[in-house]
Amino acid sequence: MADVFLSHASEDHNVALAVCGALEASGLRCWLAPRDIPPSASWAAAIVDAVRQCRMTLVLLSANSLASRQVVREVELADTEKHPLLGVRIDSAQLTGELSYFLLNVQWYEAEGDYLPGLAAAVRDALAPGPLKAVEPERRGAGSFLAAEFRRVTAAWLGVVSGGRRFILTLDTADVRTVVFSVRFLVYMQLVAAVIAVSLVNSAQARPAQYTLSYIVSGFVEAFGEIVIFHGAFRLFGGAASLAASSTVCLLYSAFGPIATLCLSPVRSYLEPFFRLDMAKATPQQLAAALTAQMSAVGAALIVICAVACTVVIVLAVGGMFGSLRALHKLSAGRSALAMATSLVGYLMYVLVLGTPFERMMFQ
Repeated sequence: MADVFLSHASEDHNVALAVCGALEASGLRCWLAPRDIPPSASWAAAIVDAVRQCRMTLVLLSANSLASRQVVREVELADTEKHPLLGVRIDSAQLTGELSYFLLNVQWYEAEGDYLPGLAAAVRDALAPGPLKAVEPERRGAGSFLAAEFRRVTAAWLGVVSGGRRFILTLDTADVRTVVFSVRFLVYMQLVAAVIAVSLVNSAQARPAQYTLSYIVSGFVEAFGEIVIFHGAFRLFGGAASLAASSTVCLLYSAFGPIATLCLSPVRSYLEPFFRLDMAKATPQQLAAALTAQMSAVGAALIVICAVACTVVIVLAVGGMFGSLRALHKLSAGRSALAMATSLVGYLMYVLVLGTPFERMMFQ
């Protein structure tokens, strides 16, 4: 997957070549027509695929591009895919016409003087995912690292919860550093969830260390199963994304875990007998008896309210994962829906068999 799609009018091809050379010299991967169109491929299909696969579209703005229907189509497609846009003004033409609809509020870079090194730096900065930016070598002290890590985690949490698919698509999921950060992110989310639960569940207060450890271990066990099941299901139905990409999605969507824990924690004391059961072996009568143990009218109402809130959180998380995995695996809506349904069924069975032992451990 290339980093930057260069949208330009054919009359400006020499400028596009110069921009492409500067970007690639700085380590970025560019897609440029007609250079990157295979001899036997359809021109239109190749451009559509390239725009969708690139992480950013860079538009060379000139009188030529303003009059080009092809440039308008490319920018419109990039906007539809919610990819970042960056404009480079290479002459004095003013932004008018259809392009102004898509580019009026987009960041612009003026091609003046020796602009190529600065442009390459600007593109790299725009492509760098906020929460995953590297810490500068001179700032690798423990305090600086923790502060930077806190900023990265906070930005990632806000990005996943508020942006979902759009945020995921800004990440370089092929970079091993992204996956490593995602693993750390899961640990942080499990810690936050454990702190929330420990502070609200009376029975856990006498053994917070065991409770927290159980949360973290169960989180890793469930995340491992989730990655294998979801990635396998989407690949089974024709998905194209790598295991690293699927892993990043599954791990980062643990951002919803602390929210779900917060929703359920007020009623967790009512559910302790339920969590002590072996879900794989318990009879319906045992489940019903455990669920209604020590139940009152207030407790029942609280359970309903918390269940509704938790359901909303789960729906948002599942919907976000669906959109992100579909975009990364490049599947149709139908195939994605089948893959998601298969994944959810498999994951539910996995959790019931392997996840509940850790829940019981918290209350033993």
